[in-house]
Amino acid sequence: MRRWLVGALEQFKRTQRFWMKLRGVTPDSVAERRIVTGEAWDEFCDTLKAAGAALKFPGTPQDPFSQAEGYRYLSRLARAGLEGFLEDTDPRAPVLKRVVHETVKMGADNPDNYYQNATISRLKPCNSGGLPGSSFDNDTARNNSLGTTFVLTASTAYTCVTTVNGKVVGSLTWNPSTRYLDVRGTVFIDGSVSVDGVVKYRGVNVNGAHPSGTDGSDGEGGQMVMYVSGNVTMSNTGVFCGWDMTHDVTAYSSGTCDFSAWTPGTSMFMFVVGGNVTLSQGSYFQGALFTAGNVSLGQSAQTEGPIIAGSLTLGQSVKMKPLPGLADLPLGAPGNPNTSGVPDAPNYGAG
Repeated sequence: MRRWLVGALEQFKRTQRFWMKLRGVTPDSVAERRIVTGEAWDEFCDTLKAAGAALKFPGTPQDPFSQAEGYRYLSRLARAGLEGFLEDTDPRAPVLKRVVHETVKMGADNPDNYYQNATISRLKPCNSGGLPGSSFDNDTARNNSLGTTFVLTASTAYTCVTTVNGKVVGSLTWNPSTRYLDVRGTVFIDGSVSVDGVVKYRGVNVNGAHPSGTDGSDGEGGQMVMYVSGNVTMSNTGVFCGWDMTHDVTAYSSGTCDFSAWTPGTSMFMFVVGGNVTLSQGSYFQGALFTAGNVSLGQSAQTEGPIIAGSLTLGQSVKMKPLPGLADLPLGAPGNPNTSGVPDAPNYGAG
């Protein structure tokens, strides 16, 4: 079918060129005529107007915010097209330029993308485990409407696992006795989150297990991005530690996190927050923080990991340890999309 379509298209082009030759015109002369008569501009405007109809398709959010974002996205695509196909198109004077940047977006970066595609959320409820979808949102829109704060360190155990084709893509499992938080994938909580006491996060593989002696290539060190529409608050003297994949043990030690033991290249829990982040007095955090709001570090608080924030408030005796260069962030982190895969073991045939 595809070969037939390509052949038919080529035949149409040949017929068009032959007909133009009989009329004594060329593609260049036709283009010049369309410019002079204004036909090219009229066609561009009509096409742009037709593209706007996509914002009225059934199922498209009709609230003012979503519609405004849609028109902004459309205008950015139009500008990217003009820059790419109208400006800087002379092959005799090539120009190196970024096709996608801060104000030109192209696919998979709309404001609701992470909400709609998180591996655990109200829209992607648990295949197994006792957490209902209402734990993550009380409706099906990204609007910071969850009235009850999600307590990551609840007094009782909880489990949420999501799967695709029998493989675990999302996991959020808390054991209050061991203080282990088993994670995988991305979570979207349309409200606020609180953290209390000690947390030792680690990862599970596609089978939902954390086998001993693993190298962390399938997320066993703990790779998660948690999107939070509201605020994230960590209590006084709270401790949030990653994993030591070198020895396959927690980086938690004697009431703090061991920076030298943590392997952030394979163990990274990232909070992406719509509101503010508060790490209270004496708290200790190993991971990543991303917010357009404020990150507040209370007296004697300590962070280990990258922080991107609109503003930063520091108390007395705060300690901040940056990381060496990271090859990658967890899948689902904001910014340029990154991908990862683990190939199956090869199968050898005869010969």
